[in-house]
Amino acid sequence: MGTLPQAIPPCLRWTRTRAEWGIRAAPLRAKGLEHAGRARLFGASVAFDSFRTFRHLVSEVFQHRTYDVGFLPASPTIVDCGANIGVSSWYFNWRYPGCSTICIEPSPTSFRLLTENIATNGWTCTAYNEASSAKDGTIELFLKEGQPTTPSASTTRGRLSGPAVIVATHRLSSRMPEHVDLLKVDIEGAEVDVLPELEESGALSQVDRLAIEYHHQIPGRLDELPDFLERLTRNGYAYTLDSRGDRSNPHSYQDMMIYASRR
Repeated sequence: MGTLPQAIPPCLRWTRTRAEWGIRAAPLRAKGLEHAGRARLFGASVAFDSFRTFRHLVSEVFQHRTYDVGFLPASPTIVDCGANIGVSSWYFNWRYPGCSTICIEPSPTSFRLLTENIATNGWTCTAYNEASSAKDGTIELFLKEGQPTTPSASTTRGRLSGPAVIVATHRLSSRMPEHVDLLKVDIEGAEVDVLPELEESGALSQVDRLAIEYHHQIPGRLDELPDFLERLTRNGYAYTLDSRGDRSNPHSYQDMMIYASRR
Protein backbone atom coordinates (compact mmCIF):
# COMPACT_ATOMS: atom_id res chain seq x y z
CA MET A 1 0.00 0.00 0.00
CA GLY A 2 1.41 3.41 -0.90
CA THR A 3 2.23 6.16 1.54
CA LEU A 4 -0.71 8.51 2.07
CA PRO A 5 -0.05 12.13 1.06
CA GLN A 6 0.12 14.70 3.82
CA ALA A 7 -1.45 18.09 3.25
CA ILE A 8 0.65 21.22 3.67
CA PRO A 9 -0.87 23.00 6.68
CA PRO A 10 -2.04 26.57 5.96
CA CYS A 11 0.76 28.09 8.02
CA LEU A 12 3.36 29.10 5.43
CA ARG A 13 2.67 32.37 3.66
CA TRP A 14 4.52 35.46 2.48
CA THR A 15 3.28 38.76 3.87
CA ARG A 16 4.77 41.43 1.64
CA THR A 17 3.62 44.43 3.66
CA ARG A 18 5.45 43.31 6.79
CA ALA A 19 8.24 41.42 5.01
CA GLU A 20 8.00 38.27 7.10
CA TRP A 21 7.32 34.60 6.78
CA GLY A 22 4.29 33.62 8.81
CA ILE A 23 4.93 30.20 10.28
CA ARG A 24 2.21 29.08 12.68
CA ALA A 25 1.94 31.64 15.45
CA ALA A 26 5.65 32.47 15.47
CA PRO A 27 6.66 34.46 12.37
CA LEU A 28 10.30 34.41 11.32
CA ARG A 29 11.02 38.04 10.61
CA ALA A 30 13.23 38.90 7.67
CA LYS A 31 15.68 41.03 9.62
CA GLY A 32 19.36 40.24 9.50
CA LEU A 33 18.85 37.72 6.71
CA GLU A 34 22.21 36.03 7.21
CA HIS A 35 21.72 35.34 10.91
CA ALA A 36 21.89 31.82 12.32
CA GLY A 37 19.02 30.32 14.25
CA ARG A 38 16.63 27.45 14.73
CA ALA A 39 13.05 27.01 13.51
CA ARG A 40 10.41 24.71 14.93
CA LEU A 41 7.74 23.78 12.41
CA PHE A 42 6.25 20.80 10.57
CA GLY A 43 7.08 18.64 13.58
CA ALA A 44 10.82 19.32 13.55
CA SER A 45 13.47 21.58 15.04
CA VAL A 46 15.91 22.69 12.33
CA ALA A 47 19.13 24.67 12.75
CA PHE A 48 20.41 27.00 10.03
CA ASP A 49 23.22 29.54 9.65
CA SER A 50 21.49 31.86 7.15
CA PHE A 51 17.88 32.89 7.47
CA ARG A 52 17.90 33.92 3.80
CA THR A 53 18.92 30.44 2.67
CA PHE A 54 16.58 28.71 5.10
CA ARG A 55 13.60 30.82 4.00
CA HIS A 56 14.32 30.04 0.35
CA LEU A 57 14.65 26.30 0.97
CA VAL A 58 11.48 26.02 3.06
CA SER A 59 9.53 27.86 0.37
CA GLU A 60 10.95 25.70 -2.43
CA VAL A 61 10.60 22.36 -0.66
CA PHE A 62 7.47 22.69 1.50
CA GLN A 63 5.44 25.41 -0.19
CA HIS A 64 6.20 24.55 -3.83
CA ARG A 65 6.69 20.80 -3.18
CA THR A 66 9.68 20.59 -5.50
CA TYR A 67 10.55 17.03 -4.45
CA ASP A 68 7.04 15.65 -4.07
CA VAL A 69 6.69 12.77 -6.54
CA GLY A 70 3.32 11.50 -5.37
CA PHE A 71 2.84 8.07 -3.85
CA LEU A 72 5.81 5.93 -2.85
CA PRO A 73 5.72 2.47 -1.25
CA ALA A 74 5.45 2.28 2.52
CA SER A 75 8.76 3.01 4.29
CA PRO A 76 10.57 3.96 1.08
CA THR A 77 14.32 4.14 0.53
CA ILE A 78 15.42 7.59 -0.66
CA VAL A 79 18.81 8.91 -1.74
CA ASP A 80 19.15 12.67 -1.19
CA CYS A 81 22.09 13.77 -3.33
CA GLY A 82 22.87 17.40 -2.52
CA ALA A 83 21.21 17.39 0.89
CA ASN A 84 22.50 20.82 2.04
CA ILE A 85 21.44 21.41 5.68
CA GLY A 86 18.69 18.79 5.49
CA VAL A 87 15.51 20.63 4.43
CA SER A 88 14.80 18.12 1.64
CA SER A 89 15.50 15.17 3.96
CA TRP A 90 13.22 16.82 6.53
CA TYR A 91 10.49 17.01 3.88
CA PHE A 92 10.94 13.34 2.94
CA ASN A 93 10.59 12.32 6.60
CA TRP A 94 7.45 14.45 6.90
CA ARG A 95 5.91 13.47 3.55
CA TYR A 96 6.89 9.78 3.54
CA PRO A 97 6.76 8.55 7.17
CA GLY A 98 9.09 5.66 7.91
CA CYS A 99 11.43 6.43 5.03
CA SER A 100 15.15 5.67 5.19
CA THR A 101 17.34 8.31 3.57
CA ILE A 102 20.95 8.39 2.41
CA CYS A 103 22.10 12.02 2.51
CA ILE A 104 25.11 13.22 0.52
CA GLU A 105 26.46 16.75 0.98
CA PRO A 106 29.96 18.09 0.17
CA SER A 107 29.97 21.48 1.92
CA PRO A 108 31.62 21.15 5.38
CA THR A 109 29.39 23.81 6.97
CA SER A 110 26.19 22.46 5.42
CA PHE A 111 27.16 18.93 6.45
CA ARG A 112 27.70 19.99 10.06
CA LEU A 113 24.17 21.43 10.19
CA LEU A 114 22.78 18.43 8.30
CA THR A 115 24.12 15.96 10.86
CA GLU A 116 22.96 18.19 13.72
CA ASN A 117 19.44 18.31 12.29
CA ILE A 118 19.39 14.55 11.69
CA ALA A 119 20.45 13.87 15.30
CA THR A 120 18.08 16.45 16.82
CA ASN A 121 15.03 15.09 15.04
CA GLY A 122 15.87 11.39 15.01
CA TRP A 123 15.48 11.04 11.24
CA THR A 124 16.48 7.66 9.82
CA CYS A 125 19.34 8.98 7.71
CA THR A 126 22.89 8.00 6.85
CA ALA A 127 24.99 11.02 5.89
CA TYR A 128 28.17 11.29 3.81
CA ASN A 129 30.32 14.43 3.62
CA GLU A 130 31.38 14.21 -0.03
CA ALA A 131 30.57 15.32 -3.56
CA SER A 132 28.90 12.82 -5.85
CA SER A 133 31.03 12.22 -8.90
CA ALA A 134 31.96 9.75 -11.62
CA LYS A 135 35.13 8.81 -9.72
CA ASP A 136 36.67 8.78 -6.25
CA GLY A 137 39.16 11.49 -5.29
CA THR A 138 39.01 15.19 -4.43
CA ILE A 139 37.68 18.28 -6.18
CA GLU A 140 37.15 22.01 -5.68
CA LEU A 141 33.74 23.03 -4.37
CA PHE A 142 32.85 26.63 -5.24
CA LEU A 143 30.80 28.62 -2.72
CA LYS A 144 29.23 32.06 -2.49
CA GLU A 145 31.19 34.70 -0.61
CA GLY A 146 29.90 34.80 2.97
CA GLN A 147 27.34 32.02 2.36
CA PRO A 148 28.99 28.65 3.12
CA THR A 149 25.62 26.83 3.10
CA THR A 150 24.44 28.20 -0.23
CA PRO A 151 22.39 25.57 -2.11
CA SER A 152 24.22 26.75 -5.26
CA ALA A 153 27.58 25.34 -4.09
CA SER A 154 29.03 23.55 -7.10
CA THR A 155 31.99 21.51 -8.30
CA THR A 156 31.30 22.84 -11.82
CA ARG A 157 33.37 25.81 -12.96
CA GLY A 158 31.09 28.48 -14.34
CA ARG A 159 28.23 27.76 -11.96
CA LEU A 160 29.76 29.88 -9.18
CA SER A 161 32.90 32.02 -9.05
CA GLY A 162 33.28 32.45 -5.28
CA PRO A 163 35.83 30.94 -2.88
CA ALA A 164 36.58 27.23 -3.18
CA VAL A 165 37.28 24.44 -0.69
CA ILE A 166 38.71 21.01 -1.44
CA VAL A 167 36.23 18.20 -0.77
CA ALA A 168 36.21 14.44 -1.22
CA THR A 169 34.43 12.89 -4.19
CA HIS A 170 32.83 9.47 -4.34
CA ARG A 171 31.07 7.51 -7.06
CA LEU A 172 27.36 7.80 -6.40
CA SER A 173 26.83 4.19 -7.52
CA SER A 174 28.85 2.93 -4.56
CA ARG A 175 26.47 4.66 -2.12
CA MET A 176 23.31 3.22 -3.67
CA PRO A 177 21.42 0.47 -1.83
CA GLU A 178 20.06 -2.53 -3.73
CA HIS A 179 16.76 -0.77 -4.35
CA VAL A 180 15.97 2.97 -4.39
CA ASP A 181 12.38 4.19 -4.45
CA LEU A 182 13.42 7.80 -5.08
CA LEU A 183 16.73 9.36 -6.10
CA LYS A 184 16.80 13.13 -5.64
CA VAL A 185 19.72 14.90 -7.35
CA ASP A 186 20.51 18.60 -6.93
CA ILE A 187 24.27 18.94 -7.45
CA GLU A 188 24.53 22.14 -9.49
CA GLY A 189 25.80 20.84 -12.81
CA ALA A 190 27.52 17.60 -11.77
CA GLU A 191 24.39 15.64 -12.69
CA VAL A 192 25.74 15.33 -16.26
CA ASP A 193 28.72 13.36 -14.89
CA VAL A 194 26.84 11.32 -12.30
CA LEU A 195 24.02 9.95 -14.48
CA PRO A 196 26.39 8.24 -16.98
CA GLU A 197 28.32 6.68 -14.07
CA LEU A 198 25.07 5.32 -12.62
CA GLU A 199 24.15 3.86 -16.00
CA GLU A 200 27.55 2.31 -16.70
CA SER A 201 27.80 0.76 -13.22
CA GLY A 202 24.30 -0.69 -13.44
CA ALA A 203 23.12 1.25 -10.38
CA LEU A 204 20.54 3.20 -12.39
CA SER A 205 18.57 -0.03 -12.87
CA GLN A 206 18.04 -0.09 -9.09
CA VAL A 207 16.14 3.24 -9.10
CA ASP A 208 12.36 3.50 -9.55
CA ARG A 209 11.92 7.28 -9.58
CA LEU A 210 14.16 10.33 -9.98
CA ALA A 211 13.74 14.01 -9.13
CA ILE A 212 16.67 15.81 -10.76
CA GLU A 213 17.37 19.53 -10.83
CA TYR A 214 19.07 19.97 -14.17
CA HIS A 215 21.27 23.04 -14.67
CA HIS A 216 20.98 24.16 -18.27
CA GLN A 217 23.28 26.52 -20.19
CA ILE A 218 25.95 26.84 -17.48
CA PRO A 219 28.51 29.33 -18.85
CA GLY A 220 31.40 27.53 -20.53
CA ARG A 221 29.62 24.18 -20.88
CA LEU A 222 28.09 22.50 -23.91
CA ASP A 223 24.37 21.87 -24.18
CA GLU A 224 24.09 18.33 -22.81
CA LEU A 225 20.35 18.27 -22.16
CA PRO A 226 19.38 16.19 -25.24
CA ASP A 227 21.90 13.48 -24.32
CA PHE A 228 20.78 13.59 -20.69
CA LEU A 229 17.14 13.03 -21.57
CA GLU A 230 17.97 10.35 -24.13
CA ARG A 231 19.91 8.47 -21.45
CA LEU A 232 16.81 8.42 -19.25
CA THR A 233 14.68 7.17 -22.14
CA ARG A 234 16.94 4.29 -23.09
CA ASN A 235 17.03 3.17 -19.45
CA GLY A 236 13.26 2.78 -19.40
CA TYR A 237 12.13 6.07 -17.84
CA ALA A 238 9.33 8.39 -18.84
CA TYR A 239 9.79 11.97 -17.69
CA THR A 240 8.20 15.38 -17.28
CA LEU A 241 9.96 18.76 -17.18
CA ASP A 242 9.35 21.86 -15.08
CA SER A 243 11.58 24.72 -16.23
CA ARG A 244 12.38 28.17 -14.89
CA GLY A 245 14.27 30.60 -17.08
CA ASP A 246 14.19 33.62 -19.35
CA ARG A 247 11.66 32.79 -22.07
CA SER A 248 12.98 35.60 -24.24
CA ASN A 249 16.53 34.22 -24.30
CA PRO A 250 16.89 30.45 -24.77
CA HIS A 251 20.68 30.80 -24.49
CA SER A 252 20.57 32.07 -20.90
CA TYR A 253 21.19 29.94 -17.82
CA GLN A 254 18.16 28.17 -16.40
CA ASP A 255 17.41 25.37 -14.02
CA MET A 256 14.70 22.80 -14.50
CA MET A 257 13.26 19.87 -12.64
CA ILE A 258 13.21 16.50 -14.38
CA TYR A 259 10.81 13.98 -12.82
CA ALA A 260 11.37 10.47 -14.16
CA SER A 261 9.78 7.13 -13.36
CA ARG A 262 9.86 3.61 -14.79
CA ARG A 263 7.51 3.02 -17.71
